[in-house]
Amino acid sequence: MGAILVARLPLNWKLSRLYGLLGLTPHKNKNHHRGLRAHLLRLAMNVYLNNKRLGINAELLRDLEGLSPKKAVYKLQLRIVRILKKAWQQQKQHLLAGGQ
Repeated sequence: MGAILVARLPLNWKLSRLYGLLGLTPHKNKNHHRGLRAHLLRLAMNVYLNNKRLGINAELLRDLEGLSPKKAVYKLQLRIVRILKKAWQQQKQHLLAGGQ
């Protein structure tokens, strides 16, 4: 699931524009990419439910324990986008530094 997000998300955009593309900004217009949003939602739900079911207590979900499932999944979606953006930036810097 995550591979589709990495391949299709324009990670060179600012985070605010990525959030807008995915419909993660509240009270904005409804012009967002429904397919990418659906993939992100499924990924976040999968991570959230597996953590609950298996009791993994992942670092990613530590402070989401007291929230309702809807809010927890929303915050998890924001974190996933931030993580993808950060990984893309680190990979770009590695390539610019002459890495393979």
